[in-house]
Amino acid sequence: MSDSDARILIVDDSEDSLAMVRRFLESKGYHVQTAKNGEEAILRAGADGPDLIVLDLAMPVLDGWESCRYFKVKFTSRFLPIVIVSGRDDPEEIGRSAEHGADDFLFKPLDFSALRDTIERLLRLRDLDEPAQEQMHPDGDIEGDLCRHLEVVMTRNRDFATRKAQLLIDQHPGYRRLHALLERWKDEA
Repeated sequence: MSDSDARILIVDDSEDSLAMVRRFLESKGYHVQTAKNGEEAILRAGADGPDLIVLDLAMPVLDGWESCRYFKVKFTSRFLPIVIVSGRDDPEEIGRSAEHGADDFLFKPLDFSALRDTIERLLRLRDLDEPAQEQMHPDGDIEGDLCRHLEVVMTRNRDFATRKAQLLIDQHPGYRRLHALLERWKDEA
């Protein structure tokens, strides 16, 4: 699937935010659905789910963390990238997002070039996660792509990148390059 064929679900209780992000992503060729809260997002996602979710944290009915956790549990058979967006620069909120399964964290107001780059990078990771891609890359360069992704995230959000790296190492103890990356970040701190 090419990136322009990707189905993106945007979830935000602000109609203005939904409209701006939708226009931007549609102008880049993505197929976009929107939802105003987590419960509506679950209904819109359907059985197959989107290819990527952009998810606000502070929403009524079902907040971003619970929605993120739901999607990560429901779609365990494949990698479903989730980008959390929030207007709060709170280290606890950032860490909690990583713990609930988010793959990146962007601050509001959104920098649309950062959003585009994040979406493109996460869709490439998603493509590597597909079984056909794994057969083409039996040496498992998914770890290398994860490291490159987290290096970019680190330039924007150190707390999220280190928490996400540690969670990935806990899940995949054999990821030596990821472990080395995390150790380097600790030495630089």
